[in-house]
Amino acid sequence: MLVEEPLIKAREAAAERQRLEQAIPIPLVAQGYEAIYRRFLKGMLIYRPQEGSDNGKIELPIAALANPLEGTFDLSGCGNAGQYLSIATGYKKRQITENANKLEIWLAPKFLIGRELNTTASHFKDIYENWNEANAVEIFWTWGGWDNLNWYDYVITQPMDVLSNKNLYEKWHQRWRHAPTLPMSTFISTSLTYTS
Repeated sequence: MLVEEPLIKAREAAAERQRLEQAIPIPLVAQGYEAIYRRFLKGMLIYRPQEGSDNGKIELPIAALANPLEGTFDLSGCGNAGQYLSIATGYKKRQITENANKLEIWLAPKFLIGRELNTTASHFKDIYENWNEANAVEIFWTWGGWDNLNWYDYVITQPMDVLSNKNLYEKWHQRWRHAPTLPMSTFISTSLTYTS
């Protein structure tokens, strides 16, 4: 009987988490993609001042953004990262003046780009068909000073679990075609993680 009590409590906690997840309002653009949207909300940007150490670690959940599909992370507590980086959800729709000297990193669900592929996301048409449904969220890098929306590097072939296996610098380094020079320490310890 004593062994069953923790199992019952664990089941009740899991049921409560599921109830809370189901209560999350789904924006119109995410309707039909509710499970992907909920999983996207579980994403978290993690900054570590010392690579491999949790000492001073800062966690920035996607769900905490005012608009999880078009929000910018506050990097002010992340060393000098905010001086060189802008990390946001959604995708680049125009040049952003305050990012002129920064590398922009965008985390975008496929459904968001798909819904706007003929309008503000038309610069992704060339790669959209290669973007597998199983890879529901991907990463795009672009230089803030560029006004050409077609200049970007990307990873669209990895499932959400695999996006967490390297930091954002290593992910970018695998794919870069357009590489401005930045201090590597700026974001070598910044990573994205997803929980189930």
